Formats: sequence, C-alpha cells, structure tokens
Amino acid sequence: MDSPGQAFSKLDLHDILFDHVDEVDVHRVDVLLSRLRTKLRVKNVKLPIRTLFGKGLVFQPKG
Repeated sequence: MDSPGQAFSKLDLHDILFDHVDEVDVHRVDVLLSRLRTKLRVKNVKLPIRTLFGKGLVFQPKG
C-alpha cells in the first residue's frame, strides 16, 4: 500500500509475507488473495488489487 500503482511479483510478495519460510510456494499468495476477496465480497467491497499478466500484482486505490 506504500507503493500504489507499482507491480510486485508473487515471488516478491511471498518473500515479504513469508520471510520465515524456507520453501517458496507462490500459490500461498494466490490463496491469501482469494480468501481476502471472499471475505470482502460478503461486505460488498471490491479488493483494490489487480493482476497484471506477466508482471504480478498491483495495488490501485480509488481516487
């Protein structure tokens, strides 16, 4: 959220979120995003994180 509009690879996000894990599994990032989207969908809120094909994920706040 400190870098809106900047793309981060799933590997970079995995390293940030799971720095204590020896085995890299970027699927964990997908699972976290899916769970977060599901929780927000119940509240009728859209997650401001977009996937950029071949680049990674980007936070795009409204406004």
